[in-house]
Amino acid sequence: MWPIVIGIISGTYCALSLRSFARRRVELGQFLALNKSLTISRYFRLMALATTEIMLTTPLAIFTIWLNATASKIDPWRGWADAHLDYSRVELFPAILWRNGSHSEIIGMELSRWLIPLCALIFFSFFGFADEAKRNYHAAFSAFMKRVGIQKKFTTSGQKSLTIGFVIFDIQCSHSLTLVYLDLLLSK
Repeated sequence: MWPIVIGIISGTYCALSLRSFARRRVELGQFLALNKSLTISRYFRLMALATTEIMLTTPLAIFTIWLNATASKIDPWRGWADAHLDYSRVELFPAILWRNGSHSEIIGMELSRWLIPLCALIFFSFFGFADEAKRNYHAAFSAFMKRVGIQKKFTTSGQKSLTIGFVIFDIQCSHSLTLVYLDLLLSK
């Protein structure tokens, strides 16, 4: 029940923010011009995330509750002692057994396995490919390369491209590697 309530509340806030955005587009442009930390691409990513949340949270919660209520019998409530009886036991069932269950039980099992990674991928797709995230990935990669002894050499070639070369000198391994050159071409 709580996922539905939370989904309805957050969906209401999402709908109100989308409506407010539609009404005050000009004011938003002026606000974004004054506030340098919030860009239009960040704002649109937040609006897209809000729209996705409206479309997925409440319907999935309703479907999951319906599936749990209809797929298997609901045991009567006998108290906390019964609910937590043998709570630390983890039972393992071969896939051949649980896949022979009813169709709705199989759907419930697979949804519980795949919805969390799917939600993580959706969230990452909104924020993981942003310009600031790419800059952070590049900084982390450069720090890692420096840590393993790889030097960066920056040279420009042409007006709109930047060539970044990583040069490795004498890596201390069982084999002596004298020179490896990786050339990455980044163009705008």
